[in-house]
Amino acid sequence: MSASLDENDRLEMAHVVMDLFDKWKVSAAQRITLLGLPENTKPRALSRYRENTPLPDSEDLQKRVACFLDIENALFTSFPHNPAMGQVWLCTPNQRFDKHSPLQIMLDEGLEGIYKIRSHLDCTYNWV
Repeated sequence: MSASLDENDRLEMAHVVMDLFDKWKVSAAQRITLLGLPENTKPRALSRYRENTPLPDSEDLQKRVACFLDIENALFTSFPHNPAMGQVWLCTPNQRFDKHSPLQIMLDEGLEGIYKIRSHLDCTYNWV
């Protein structure tokens, strides 16, 4: 994912990830952390991404968004008859993660935590 995305692609990516975070019921502060935006980003700044401001041109951010989409697809596969269960699973403490929720792992561990959750849900990323 080293290729830079054009402005329209980054705008579409912003809309998609904001809608996904709405579905997951992720707070503004959590969105800033999950996206790896600068710590001094104001929560109200996120509203720009709903309108006509594209996400920053960052390879790290593109990797994060790609993982979130993979996680959402895996959650849909895991809970095809009850899409709301994906949000419940993300917020529920899990034995596999030392009784932390998958969302907390992603918030605490950054991109590595995001990879960990994606790998847990979709074993094709964890083949050796």
